Amino acid sequence: MILFDTSVYIGAIRGELDWNVIAVPTRAGGVRLSSVVAFELLVGARSPEDKRDLRAVVRQFAQTGWVLTPTLEDWTAAADLIGRHSRVHGHIEARDHLADVLLVLSAGQVRGEIVTTDISHLRRWVRAARRSGVEVRATPLAVA
Repeated sequence: MILFDTSVYIGAIRGELDWNVIAVPTRAGGVRLSSVVAFELLVGARSPEDKRDLRAVVRQFAQTGWVLTPTLEDWTAAADLIGRHSRVHGHIEARDHLADVLLVLSAGQVRGEIVTTDISHLRRWVRAARRSGVEVRATPLAVA
């Protein structure tokens, strides 16, 4: 199962990526939308029209049951992962990493693959989640 990171949707919105990168696997039923990504997209909408269009996309995913939302277990695991990282590597601000960690953990609900144009921001959290027994992976998508 594929989950596209916010960076992929933004790339498509900005015309840096062909929409078919998202549309083809979505039509085939192989894509889930993370509610974390939906939040980030809606917060970053640049106009009322963009927000309306994004809400329509979110609604379509929701109507098909293709939205993944972090569970209580995901939230508590996020606290463990971020806390452990802070103890081992030095203090980090949880709020700066929470969206990435929740995306990774919610993708783990379906043993998913997160496709992103910026693998660096997910790599450490995927490794940490895998060490905790979460089956998830991240794959870079090259921007054309």
